[in-house]
Amino acid sequence: MLAAAAVAVDGFGTNPGNLAMYVYTPDDRPTAPALVVALHGCTQSADDYLTHSGWRELADRDGFVLVLPEQKIANNLNRCLNWFEENDIRRGSGEALSVIQMSTQPDRPTAWTPRGYSSPGCPPVGP
Repeated sequence: MLAAAAVAVDGFGTNPGNLAMYVYTPDDRPTAPALVVALHGCTQSADDYLTHSGWRELADRDGFVLVLPEQKIANNLNRCLNWFEENDIRRGSGEALSVIQMSTQPDRPTAWTPRGYSSPGCPPVGP
């Protein structure tokens, strides 16, 4: 049996960081699941990270929803999230705001935790 894939989501706010958004929702989850924002490393896509990081298995086991922001090559040739660019790390702007917008949609849980691989792993971007 093939594991479920993350689904692309469009229209999640103004998206000033020009990121792509993917969501993985396990079939077996509580009514109000937790949300984990999983940030991929350089050269990875959201799908690569979901497939090889173990997050999908944890989400399936524990019933939380995964939001997977994805860097576009137009923003960074190595697909690195731009946590070193002032406009992308400032609260209320750039990629940081895009991640917040992904995680605060009306159908998303209100309690969430960012997790990542490499340099973007857990900057203080929570609400």
